[in-house]
Amino acid sequence: MSKITDGFKALYGDEAKDRTRAFIVDDEPAIARGAGRVLRSPNTGIATTVDCADPKKAVEELLKEGVRDSVALVVSDFNMPGMTGVELAGRLRDGLGGKKIPFLLMSGGMTSQIKVDIITGAIFAGDVDAFVEKPFEPEDFLAAVEKAIERRIQLFREDNAA
Repeated sequence: MSKITDGFKALYGDEAKDRTRAFIVDDEPAIARGAGRVLRSPNTGIATTVDCADPKKAVEELLKEGVRDSVALVVSDFNMPGMTGVELAGRLRDGLGGKKIPFLLMSGGMTSQIKVDIITGAIFAGDVDAFVEKPFEPEDFLAAVEKAIERRIQLFREDNAA
């Protein structure tokens, strides 16, 4: 077992065995494929990844009955045509009623303070669980996935304790 599979089990309980898909939203196919390969590595609990270049289509797909119940993790780019990754995270949280699916945001070239402030705000608001800078090493990406799962567990427990 790994921290990732243990985290999914802590988050989803018995449902963890049915939540084996990760949804990757990025308008750069090579990045989405690379992230998918890393996520499908042994000991992650992720058997399949779904790549989607269009964030609006991703929202529609993720909110479908049956699809959302099989998704363990959502990974999204920040900069995409038509919608940012932060907007995507907010729409998913609204549409899923704040469900426990961890959301990892990724972006390259974090030089703009405005961008940093937006991402930080989304993390504090609970829409985004962790961030990773592109390009990333597989170990750094998996560490960010672990962080996203840990944060989602923490937020879920806080919400249920209140």
